Amino acid sequence: MKLMLKLFAIIMLTISTGLAQGLMKIETDKTNYSYGDSIEVRVTILNNTDTSFSMWGSSTCLVMMGFNSVQFQIACTADNTEFVFPPGSSRTWIWELNPSVLGIPDKDGAQIIRAYGGWFKDSIAITAPKYYGGTLEVGIKAGIPAQEIQNLRDSLNATVLYSDTSTFNGIILERWQIKNYSVDSLDTAYAHDYRLAYIEVSRPLICKNVVYTSIEPTINLPREYHLYQNYPNPFNPATVVKYKLSNAAYIILKLYNELGKEIKILDKGFRQAGSYYIKFNGYQYASGVYFYQLLVNGINDNKVDYLETKKMILLK
Repeated sequence: MKLMLKLFAIIMLTISTGLAQGLMKIETDKTNYSYGDSIEVRVTILNNTDTSFSMWGSSTCLVMMGFNSVQFQIACTADNTEFVFPPGSSRTWIWELNPSVLGIPDKDGAQIIRAYGGWFKDSIAITAPKYYGGTLEVGIKAGIPAQEIQNLRDSLNATVLYSDTSTFNGIILERWQIKNYSVDSLDTAYAHDYRLAYIEVSRPLICKNVVYTSIEPTINLPREYHLYQNYPNPFNPATVVKYKLSNAAYIILKLYNELGKEIKILDKGFRQAGSYYIKFNGYQYASGVYFYQLLVNGINDNKVDYLETKKMILLK
């Protein structure tokens, strides 16, 4: 089943004056792009009134973005708080849309980029040719011969960026860099391939920077990767696992029993720099010792940047 992460989340808003105010403006570094050009997008919310207003949410997700009908995978930082816009203040979100990673544009010619945030909306039109390439998340069924898998990769001009085997069901989890093919077409064409458990287009939305012009201090992002001890520990039946990322990365957070058998994936996917909290409810599991492990894999290589395992105890 194709994984579709909903782009436009409902953001809880608090408006200090009771009415929506301010302006949103979306801009790109140019309006006409050649094949393979990256597209820089800047979205600004400006308080052009004499009264403050505020919004609740994550600093990287106060503003969302869509490209034609494409849905991005959005990873929000965990700094959910109130963001105040005093009179004259603004915040600008900057994204770089890299076709070789995102596989966009997904059609030729006219493109529409939309920005949403709270009560704000804006859009801009550009032109760019359809891009043939991008990344795919692929699950290869257990028992498929290695040569047959390689033949499939070769036929799609696929380079393996990441590979791991699930100890739970034996599925090989891989990320493929594709060249010379539309990743959306491959997603459709191989959706029911007998060799694949799933195939999904990977479209992480990476926020390069957030620029503040206000009286508030900037947010300090983590300077390292770290997996924290769960709390409470021991627990019954729920506990919270926290981790932090110094850079945008692909992560997988797994839970193992005391025999080392994988029993659950607690979290998986592309995440931006920030701190994250995962709640685990062990009501269906027996008392005992469990282990949770965080693997962090960089964006542009197959190198494991961080791997750490910690113990948790469920007492009922």
